[in-house]
Amino acid sequence: GNVINFRDVAKRLHDHYHVLPKTTNDLELIMYTFASELRVKDLDRISVVDIFDAVETTQELVKGAYATVTIIAGHGLLAFTDPLGIRPLVLGRRDTPDGPVYAFASESTCFDYLDFEFVENVGPGQAIFIDNDFKVHYKNQPALPKAFCVFEQIYFAREDSTIHGRLVARERVRLGKIIARKVVDAGLKPDMVIDVPSSGYFSASGLAEAIGVPYRRAMVKNNHMGRSFIVPTQAGREDVVKKKLNPIRAFVEGKKVAVVDDSIVRGTTSRRIVRLLRDAGAAEVYFISSAPPIVSPCIYGIDMAMSTELIAANYSEQEICQFIEADKVIYQDLSDLQDLFAEERGHGGSCFACFTGKYPTGDVTRYLRHIQEERQSHRIVDKVPSVSAKAPLPTEH
Repeated sequence: GNVINFRDVAKRLHDHYHVLPKTTNDLELIMYTFASELRVKDLDRISVVDIFDAVETTQELVKGAYATVTIIAGHGLLAFTDPLGIRPLVLGRRDTPDGPVYAFASESTCFDYLDFEFVENVGPGQAIFIDNDFKVHYKNQPALPKAFCVFEQIYFAREDSTIHGRLVARERVRLGKIIARKVVDAGLKPDMVIDVPSSGYFSASGLAEAIGVPYRRAMVKNNHMGRSFIVPTQAGREDVVKKKLNPIRAFVEGKKVAVVDDSIVRGTTSRRIVRLLRDAGAAEVYFISSAPPIVSPCIYGIDMAMSTELIAANYSEQEICQFIEADKVIYQDLSDLQDLFAEERGHGGSCFACFTGKYPTGDVTRYLRHIQEERQSHRIVDKVPSVSAKAPLPTEH
């Protein structure tokens, strides 16, 4: 997650409690706020009500996205989320001869490995406290709008996790099937569908099934390389992609290939992928994004880019197609994504801020200005290269 009013909360801590966080770590700020509110109680006789009151005040003061787990020494284990529930948090239980054992995690998949049973999601604004006698206490979630991060389903979460009752892998298959209509309407007839491993796999398989063409795993991933879109420089991202992916020439040579990725952020990674496929002999390359165009930065814990770096915020689909050197670019429709994760479909409300620029926590202009200034002072900010039809395509950096 990410706290978007860090300075304001830190100032209040200093003014009210003479406490100053030692770092810019969000969790330290949240815990200092919670501990300061709890400290005004009788520390020798802290009750569950006192704990939940301190949580509620913390949630009112701290704006942004967070899923927090902490031990209250001598009392028990506490977990709580931000009022909108932007980031996921789940509770698991394992029964032992000595009694139950509880665990909190950001994703349900870890319970499979640890032999825990999934119990429930920690709801938006909810708090769960497990005391030293292993009794579970609940602070009911407020009646507020929910804003679950939809990018968890598209990319960030593991495929075998279940988030708010929905299996991530199944939702990604659905995204591929939904975008199939646009592929058909565009008159594209690929010989095969491939994925950008591994986040594009399930959407690619859904697309292939829907349009009736073979799916091929035609790009091999080096699992020792990290995520390219969070590497701070363009040269670094290009290098990661080059070392991370290797196309299988025997599959793609002479073929019309539809390649599916979870999203297009800056466009530089997508361009490198297209070039890899062309170098391997692909006759045509259609680039399919299972996400809509990303036009605004995520400020809730996914370090993707600023608006000046987001290619879809600055250029048309045709210009993007030219820049990444594809024969066709197709994005998921925002309306289709919203329909899939709408309230009436059981998801309970989602955050689409990176696709709409509408942030569920309200006006974030000051915060966006702050992080822009911070990034400029700490790293090179990659401007989106010119993709004007009147200018030559940008060269490598």
